[in-house]
Amino acid sequence: MSEQRWWSVASRKPERLILKIDGFITSGGLQGLDELIALAKEPEILLRVDCPGGSLEAARAVQRALTLQAASVIVRIEGTAASASGLITCAGRTVQAMPEATMMVHAPYIERGGNARLLRHWADTLDLWARDMAGAMALKSGRSADTFLAMLTDGDDHTLTAIEARDLGLVDVILAGASP
Repeated sequence: MSEQRWWSVASRKPERLILKIDGFITSGGLQGLDELIALAKEPEILLRVDCPGGSLEAARAVQRALTLQAASVIVRIEGTAASASGLITCAGRTVQAMPEATMMVHAPYIERGGNARLLRHWADTLDLWARDMAGAMALKSGRSADTFLAMLTDGDDHTLTAIEARDLGLVDVILAGASP
């Protein structure tokens, strides 16, 4: 059974590549997106996001590819940027949000089993990923990583309005209306 793709190319013109992320992020569904971003020659990439989250590993790959991209990367949160998709938004040189948009931030989560030694390894890995996420949010916002690490390690889900995300520096502009 093949995994459903959670991203699509909404439009591609010489001056702008428009990508959309609107499904549950999976590693299997990543096929080609990181390469597409890395090889994009357009001077601007607009990433439209309305996503419930998903695989942090896949989100990290997309976030890294966008961060390394020479193009001007604009991220537009059109609905929600939850969980792993919130990390992707940190790659935007400019992050826009619709007024009713939300962003949900929480600690990395995995479903794994095993013995005590293996579970300790995964706990250490989750702590590393939380620090990585806090660093990306700090880089985007200009705030300290500790601000975000506190949110990522308190065990709660933090759903932010567009205004709250802007006040934290995770969103740059709240849009009254937007068109692709």
